[in-house]
Amino acid sequence: MIISIAVTNNEDPKPDPQPYALTIDVAALEDAIANTNIGAGTISEPIRIDSFISSYQNKLPEIGHSTTIKARFEPKDLDSDPRNPLICCKVRNMGKSQSHPVDWSTVFDCDPELTYSAPDGTLYINPDKRNMSDVSCHITTLPDKKGAKDDVYISYSILFCSRVGGREYYFNFDPLAKISSNPPSSLK
Repeated sequence: MIISIAVTNNEDPKPDPQPYALTIDVAALEDAIANTNIGAGTISEPIRIDSFISSYQNKLPEIGHSTTIKARFEPKDLDSDPRNPLICCKVRNMGKSQSHPVDWSTVFDCDPELTYSAPDGTLYINPDKRNMSDVSCHITTLPDKKGAKDDVYISYSILFCSRVGGREYYFNFDPLAKISSNPPSSLK
């Protein structure tokens, strides 16, 4: 099972970069569920799968202005089970210097049909199902403006469900990222 995360600079005329392909070690995850007390696997207590992901780079990705972040499952994973496992993505402010909660409309172009800002400051992004062949959670940072806010450090979670041993479990993957008011030259 592969989670694909694409980061595309919308102001860059170069072709889209290759998405990060994050492979879930399904056999090890199934073994852990069968033989350990790894967690409840409910929607309110999903199982964290960070340690079951390979190809994950241990560096804080930087996201610049006018950049679209898109998370989806690779279509080949949906051949045996056509239900898309993606439930939602959520974004939280992790920075020490930012006010809590963040006004997400000053950071992202928030589509009201796909996003919800909860009272605790979490931004929920629902999967866009308007194109059933490419169901994904996606959101775009706002264009650069003079007087832009300082860098925003975020945690984002990808929540999904999958059947293991005849039971449906909920899982999440929870990396960190930095939305930079001064992005690296590779994102400019």
